Amino acid sequence: MFGAKKYIFVVNCYQAVVLCLFNKHTTLTYDEVKNHSAITEGELNNALLYLCNPKQKLLDKENMKKPQFAPNEKVGVNQGFTNNNIRVQFVPTQTHKKKEVAKD
Repeated sequence: MFGAKKYIFVVNCYQAVVLCLFNKHTTLTYDEVKNHSAITEGELNNALLYLCNPKQKLLDKENMKKPQFAPNEKVGVNQGFTNNNIRVQFVPTQTHKKKEVAKD
């Protein structure tokens, strides 16, 4: 799919479902992805946003300037995807900040 180099994508379940749809299609509209995957709109948006992230950009989003998805917006496989790492992380990581206790 991405030239001669093979990658290991670390994704969550929703992202895996979305990526499986692109085994048979190179481009789908947002509505088609939503209907084929049966993922709730909130979870689908999160999954697609991480896969379309401009830093890694595994999937191409038709309008990269807006973080929302229009129903007929096209999403497709980025044929020019490259990464220096073989293992590529797409799962969002949580950062835990310690709250400092105010001293009286």
